[in-house]
Amino acid sequence: MKHLKYIFIGLLLFVFILISVVEVYTFNHDYYLSEFEKYDVYEDVDLGREGVDYASGEIISYLKNDRNDLNVIYEGIDVFNQREISHMVDVKRIFTVLKYAKIFSVLLGILMIVLDKSVKTVVWSLIYTGMHSLIMMGTVIVLAINDFTSAFIKFHEMFFSNELWLLNPVTDRLIQMLPEGFFLDMALSIGITHLSITLTLAIIAVYNLKKIKA
Repeated sequence: MKHLKYIFIGLLLFVFILISVVEVYTFNHDYYLSEFEKYDVYEDVDLGREGVDYASGEIISYLKNDRNDLNVIYEGIDVFNQREISHMVDVKRIFTVLKYAKIFSVLLGILMIVLDKSVKTVVWSLIYTGMHSLIMMGTVIVLAINDFTSAFIKFHEMFFSNELWLLNPVTDRLIQMLPEGFFLDMALSIGITHLSITLTLAIIAVYNLKKIKA
């Protein structure tokens, strides 16, 4: 029964770390700029380098809730059309849910650990967090490497109740700025970063578990 508790707390910590890592990459403008260089985005979008950099910064501000809408205007040009704006409303809704899920998971996890008053609970929870990550993030990485397009489509079909995410790369600047390769790189970066953090914590926990048993 105790291990069920450890597994559950480990899952809460897994969720908290995952959402935190997702936010780190999603809100990192420098990451976007490096990806724009990698995928020749500046050549593909008719806004020029400064326009693309400005528009991407506004996307981040919108997802962080620093601006209320995505009616972005650059040098008199409406950067995004209504379909793109409507899709991003759905995306922002997901990020809002993630924000509250992160707060809930860390608070519940801390509460359970405090009430338990046992170092062993912390240690075993961290071990299970690493195990959760190894299974789930390992799966994400394998899927991304083997057939990211199919996984990408399934993800959108699961999380969006409409087809606004089906954008036209010829006319829609949002998909021109954020091509599939951008999301592949982000998925791999998130998976690898999450694994690195959780497995490091799990290894430290295993070492301390041996000390507790000694």
